[in-house]
Amino acid sequence: MNILNIGPIDSRSGFTNSILNISKALAAQGHRVAVLSSLPLHMSGGIVPPQGVILIPGSRKYHWNPWYITKEWIGLIKDKFGTPDIVNIHGLYVPFQTALARLFIKEGWIYIVSSRGSFAQYAQHKKFFKKWLGNKLFLKPFIANAMAIHALCQNEAEDVRRFYPKAKIIIAPNGVDVNICSKNLGVLAEEETSKEELFENKCLILGFIGRIDVYHKGLDILLSAFKIIQETASIKIKLVLVGPFHSQGDEKKIRILIQSLKLPSSVILIGPKIGDEKYALLSSFDIFIHTSRFEGLPNAVLEAMACAKPVIVTPGTNMKELVIQSCGGWVCDCDPNSVASAVLAAVRDKKEITRKGEAARKFIFEHLTWDKVAFNYIQSIQAIQSR
Repeated sequence: MNILNIGPIDSRSGFTNSILNISKALAAQGHRVAVLSSLPLHMSGGIVPPQGVILIPGSRKYHWNPWYITKEWIGLIKDKFGTPDIVNIHGLYVPFQTALARLFIKEGWIYIVSSRGSFAQYAQHKKFFKKWLGNKLFLKPFIANAMAIHALCQNEAEDVRRFYPKAKIIIAPNGVDVNICSKNLGVLAEEETSKEELFENKCLILGFIGRIDVYHKGLDILLSAFKIIQETASIKIKLVLVGPFHSQGDEKKIRILIQSLKLPSSVILIGPKIGDEKYALLSSFDIFIHTSRFEGLPNAVLEAMACAKPVIVTPGTNMKELVIQSCGGWVCDCDPNSVASAVLAAVRDKKEITRKGEAARKFIFEHLTWDKVAFNYIQSIQAIQSR
């Protein structure tokens, strides 16, 4: 099958990680795969495509018009890749992508749309007016002409059905590289050394890896919970936040929140890390925590579980059912008191931390490696095509 993935590809997002990894897994299973970035070249030009995946360069500048794009893009795709059997368009509110979809309809190309958490209530409220306008003006025909909508989990599928109750829906989650499930074993031997170098001894480490976007990632909720813990409990806990600031405003907010704590030094800000540096940091955590208001299905949480780290998540991460099913962590409400209670419950028994971490790793290895995700993804597409 010839598969073209289209999405906003840049160098630092989980969105990009997901698109490139599903493309890599599909190529490894014998499909012909290409990726077209909907971001300008200066944002995606440094991306190296995975082995077996064709990278089609994006536009030289932003495209703001969702109603028009030149037919030259069809020629470019055919020249670089050929005619796709299926196009997967990742994301809803990217004008370049919806304009391309109009050309695909004229060419008779079949496409599906990955909503990537955009139908969640919190996501719809963010930049509310722009999304309201987009929903009214161009989203309906974009969705109506799609063969199906791709959701990352059952909860996201339910969000889709609130808007489009009759839509055909494919459910295929994010995954992890099978090597990550064993990669952490090589790092574990250095775990105590890493802790001694970065943190005080005899201190439990909570960690977060991702974009430092205060509202989206619920970091205001997390730090408010941390404040409650410091003021009501005597346990020693460090919180480590790893990732790039989403904006200068987010950096200012996060530093103000940290300074409001009883012990500001208990929060450690570390910039973005990738590859072995990221996994070395991840192995130094005792528990991974993710308190997002809305997500698709966060890669960072899946990777933490694959590295045998139990997780604390809010329902907005769309990880609630998966964490319960795997027995790989704790679920709390998107509320400071609930987050604080979950953390305190988690730290009561270190053996339980270890047990849940191993259960998390086992579940990911058995169900959510990219090869398994890609196989089920193709089966779901073929099932809809055969109806």
